[in-house]
Amino acid sequence: MVVQAYEYEKEYLLPRDKVAEADEEDAKPPVAESNDDENDTAGTKKRKVNDVRPDIRREPLRGFFVSTSSCMKSPLFRRLDGELRERRESMLKGKGWDVTDAEKQKYQRIA
Repeated sequence: MVVQAYEYEKEYLLPRDKVAEADEEDAKPPVAESNDDENDTAGTKKRKVNDVRPDIRREPLRGFFVSTSSCMKSPLFRRLDGELRERRESMLKGKGWDVTDAEKQKYQRIA
């Protein structure tokens, strides 16, 4: 799940300097996108609306990373979790976001 949260932030989280622009864009009515793969029962194309929640685009998933910061039990998963959190921190800094101490892993790193 930590990997999925990281991938989700990497894909959808806006750079911090673009959040104000997103607020303006989100104030507009949603525009449906056509989906060529699906047809309804009448044979007409269905329309689908972008399902990314606007608040996910504006702020990192801090609560998730805080709640999972000390739940890994095995040394292997602790190490993988630590590596992923380091990659996440680099990615967030690249987008202009900071990582709080509460979001960082709570284990001592084993070399």
